[in-house]
Amino acid sequence: MTELPVSNACPSSFAGLVIPIASQPPPDKPPAPTILYSWREIHPNAQFHYIRQHEEANNALERLEFGVYGFDIEWKPTFRKGQPENPVSLIQIANHEVILLLQVSAMREFPSKLHEFLVNPNFGKAGAGIQGDTKKLYKDCRADVRNCVDLSLLARTVDNAEWKGRYNDPLGLARMTAAYKDRKLVKGKITRSNWENLLTEPQQEYAANDAHAGYVIYMRLMMLEVASVIYLDQRGNHLTPITILALLHHLENRSRYKAYLRMKIQVVITLLYPPLVRVLTQGISKEPRGNNFTMHLQPSLSQMPTQVNSRLFRVSKRSKTSSSQPAELRRPIQISYIKIFRFLAKTHLR
Repeated sequence: MTELPVSNACPSSFAGLVIPIASQPPPDKPPAPTILYSWREIHPNAQFHYIRQHEEANNALERLEFGVYGFDIEWKPTFRKGQPENPVSLIQIANHEVILLLQVSAMREFPSKLHEFLVNPNFGKAGAGIQGDTKKLYKDCRADVRNCVDLSLLARTVDNAEWKGRYNDPLGLARMTAAYKDRKLVKGKITRSNWENLLTEPQQEYAANDAHAGYVIYMRLMMLEVASVIYLDQRGNHLTPITILALLHHLENRSRYKAYLRMKIQVVITLLYPPLVRVLTQGISKEPRGNNFTMHLQPSLSQMPTQVNSRLFRVSKRSKTSSSQPAELRRPIQISYIKIFRFLAKTHLR
């Protein structure tokens, strides 16, 4: 409650009178969505496949085209303290055309085409907190998953005003689905169900929606990032995150710093893509060297939140480097960005 004093222009009989008025209430938060998320509502023509045979999985995966897919995994939970974690049971892959539920726990062998899908950087995998899934897949399947987009980091990068808290605070897929699609993504007890048995219809629906929502949220966030701008290099070729990623993959295989130059796809999309386009469209030399090249990159480099990948690079601006680390790991993170920019600029400006 606030108090409003009466103006001196009022009659003397009201002098000094204080009129209480109600404070303005804070703006209400938008109501939580009540309509359940369903992939059938958004992409009713998408093909749905629940697969338990590795031959059938190979056939389905062989038909996938390069691009970004919603990605998630499930496994049977453990309920006893100290009990080892069960291996991956289900792998979900989805986009606007196809939804694959691959129950690898029921297969005689791990599908070879699934391994190729995981390690091929031309297939993007988008999910919330996907780093944990990639570690799980490497531990259980020895698959070094490439080209992963953490939707939480992507959302905080391209739409940071929408979210409160620190940059690296995780955002759940259900929260992002409510914010960007106004739909309720069902969670709850089904997430702790047995994913090794023959899946029930509710399990199939949940698993399909989880992966599909990851794809839909990724596409929504990318629309916020690129808006209506079309990026072209100096040859007139259309620059996309996938083509840039392929160049980064080529750099990985050539670089003697391969171990610490490996980067997640969200860095390419959210940090390198727009500043790279600006650099490529400027009149810099075809063979950029030293300060001449760094000068064009410095404004972009200074704005990059390098702590996003501090664990990947083993060094952060906020932490002191240990003298026991190898010399390559004690180098500033900016060197990695500069080497990548240099390679990409050389490739496109020849």
